[in-house]
Amino acid sequence: MDEKPKPGSELQTQRSEELVAHTPPDASPVWPTLAEAEMAVSIVLGEANVALSRTLEWAEGSLIEVDKESGQPVDVLVNGKLCFRGEVVTVAENFGVRITEIISNAAKID
Repeated sequence: MDEKPKPGSELQTQRSEELVAHTPPDASPVWPTLAEAEMAVSIVLGEANVALSRTLEWAEGSLIEVDKESGQPVDVLVNGKLCFRGEVVTVAENFGVRITEIISNAAKID
């Protein structure tokens, strides 16, 4: 009996093979499964410290100035940790971030 592949199984096999190809040599055998775990990714354009009274004055159309100048790289956080920096780009009608810097593991250790 030949079983037909389930829809999407070819894609799953390809993705698993890609993960295995990118698996660190000392990685656990569960790496391909862990690599599929979803992580929260945040793009930080900038930050500002503002008095509560000022925030109460904000309305539609208000501008909030942040601590970065136009054109400076934005921070890319993965699960709240700074991992990358990049530049804001447009992709079709959406915003995206092109990675320009990978933050080293040494810099991520608190």
